[in-house]
Amino acid sequence: MSLEQAILEAVRVLPADKQQEILDHATRLRAESTKKPFINIEGLWADLGLSRGD
Repeated sequence: MSLEQAILEAVRVLPADKQQEILDHATRLRAESTKKPFINIEGLWADLGLSRGD
């Protein structure tokens, strides 16, 4: 049995309100996994020859 099948079987036996909670959580996880990575601000000006003033 695949992980996907195991998840589906586990969700099917839950009441509708718990299924909705799982859907909401999965939606949040998907959104988090598709966020763009943080860009280091120093990297944005690296090719401009600017320094931090250290």
